[in-house]
Amino acid sequence: MKIKRLSQVGAPLNWIDLGWGFRGMIYDQKVAFAKALAEYLTIKNIYLTNSGLTAFYLILQALREVSPKKEVILPAYTAPSLILPIIKAGLKPVLSDISAKDFNIDLSLVPAAVTHDTLAIVMPHMFGLAVAEIEKFKKSRSDIYVIEDCAQAWGTKINNQPVGNFSDVSFFSFNRGKNLPTYGGGCIATRSDELAAKIAVKIAQLSPLGLIPKIATPIKIMAFSLANQPLIYGLGYSLIAKFKDNKLPQDFQVGQYSSSQAGIGIALLRKTVEVSQQRLSNALALIEGLKNTQGIMTPEIYPGTEPAVLRLPIVFKDTAGRDKVEKALEQNKIDTSRLYLKPIQQLFSLGYGQEEFPVATGFAEKMLTLPVHPLVAEADLEKIIKVIRESIA
Repeated sequence: MKIKRLSQVGAPLNWIDLGWGFRGMIYDQKVAFAKALAEYLTIKNIYLTNSGLTAFYLILQALREVSPKKEVILPAYTAPSLILPIIKAGLKPVLSDISAKDFNIDLSLVPAAVTHDTLAIVMPHMFGLAVAEIEKFKKSRSDIYVIEDCAQAWGTKINNQPVGNFSDVSFFSFNRGKNLPTYGGGCIATRSDELAAKIAVKIAQLSPLGLIPKIATPIKIMAFSLANQPLIYGLGYSLIAKFKDNKLPQDFQVGQYSSSQAGIGIALLRKTVEVSQQRLSNALALIEGLKNTQGIMTPEIYPGTEPAVLRLPIVFKDTAGRDKVEKALEQNKIDTSRLYLKPIQQLFSLGYGQEEFPVATGFAEKMLTLPVHPLVAEADLEKIIKVIRESIA
């Protein structure tokens, strides 16, 4: 009987890396981590937060202080939780459809969403796939702040530069399951001294962490890293599955990043190049292996981009095909995910029709993601390709 099970997420953490997390219970490592992030991104102003949502929220608060405009454009298919900081900041979400080629926001459609009250546009690099034309858009619309959502894209590059460099301000997430997972946390990156000054004030006002979170964090990180090893994940799947949370969040806590998380971040940051290349290599192997498979579409990877793919999204001709593949992979103990089950206009009352954004709506209905993290072996990739091709033959 096969015991091993392949998780959707995984990171190459070892005991030495975990030691950096426990070290953070004694020594403050946040300054060192922020400096390391600044060096990698080549962006001097870095601010650590307890989550990517907090980072996004503080960015919006800062923008409100420099502009009276109120509308924030974002893709109709992205993390639904992004709506929460926009509303919390007293701003108005405005949606635009996504591209059927790379599943990111379709920049050709954005002008139709722009009004005299447009403050900013959020451009998520979904699944780690780069928004290839982001810099071109920014240069053409200097009247709109561009915010890069790099939550799923740590390690992704455009023209050899890390994402986060192509906007007025960007944010990252270090939550579990992300490319640089420190079991929570995030950061803000900006070259704008004006925005940096305002964000720094807000960071200084965040409440300090209590003793329990400081102690609990490295233990949680250790448990998470062990749980995603294929053998342990397979043995404990019935228990681990109970901790998976797909509920739509109603709110988020604004707070500080911990020193223990920073220690893990320092350790993982050193592996960024290796891990990013492995993610891209695994994704390309699946794309090549599934090429010309009837009823399946894989994302286009544009020239000049090097996506550190978080999970590889594939889109099916119909839901029946997706369901067959999902079931077959499950029988082979390979996790898949539908990620966000609905587009944003179907989750929040924002004044849009349920089917208003057809590409985003169809994508949510027929998409499945495949694991490409560093714990995915070549044999796993071959198995995934074989199972998919046989399931829809």
